Amino acid sequence: MTDDIEPTDLVCLLGSHEEIQTYETSTTHETRDSEITALVAKAVEGDQLAALTAMIEPRQHAEILNIYAQRTASLAVQGRDPNLLRLGLLALAVAYLKTRDFRDNLFTLALLWRSAELLALDPREELERAAARVPPAADFFHGWINRSPDAQALSAMGCREANVGGEFWYETPWRRYRPATQSRETEQRASESFFSRLRRGRRRDPSQDA
Repeated sequence: MTDDIEPTDLVCLLGSHEEIQTYETSTTHETRDSEITALVAKAVEGDQLAALTAMIEPRQHAEILNIYAQRTASLAVQGRDPNLLRLGLLALAVAYLKTRDFRDNLFTLALLWRSAELLALDPREELERAAARVPPAADFFHGWINRSPDAQALSAMGCREANVGGEFWYETPWRRYRPATQSRETEQRASESFFSRLRRGRRRDPSQDA
C-alpha cells in the first residue's frame, strides 16, 4: 500500500531563484530529477494525482514541476525510457492545472510530443493516456492533439534538438545550454563587455550620425 503524499514530499519542488535556474539549464542528471520522479510515481501508484494537484502552489511548485517535465523529455530520449516520458506528461498535467502562464506548458508539451516520436511511440496515444489519468487537464492535451502538424513542430515553438556534451537535449527560446567549463566569471565579463559597448555607443558624438 502506498503512503499518502505529505507536504514534506514536496520539498523537491522548492528552491531559490538561482537553484531553479541552475536546475533548468543543467545538462547532467540531477538529484532533483530522481526526487521528483519518485514523487510523481508515488502519486500515480497510489492514485493520488488529484491529491498532489491540490497541494501544488502556482509559484515554485508548478514552475519546478514544469521544468522537470521539460527535462524528462530529454532524459527519456537519452535513456530510451517510455515510462519516464509518461511520468513527465503527468507531471506536466499537474503543473498545468496550477500554472501562472499556460504558454510555458505548451513549450513543454511540444518537447514531450517530439520525444514520443523519437521513442517510436504514438504521441497522440500518450497524450490521451495522460488526459485519462488527469481529466481536468484533458482539454489542454486535446487542444494540442488537434493542432496541425506544422503547429506541433518544435520550430513553431522556437525549440530545437541539440547535442550537448554528447547527450541529447532540447533547447528553448529562454534556455541555451552552455558548456560546463564556461564559468560565471566568463559570463560576467561577456555581460560587462556588452554594456561597455552600449555605453560607448551612447557617448558617441552625435555629429557622427550627420
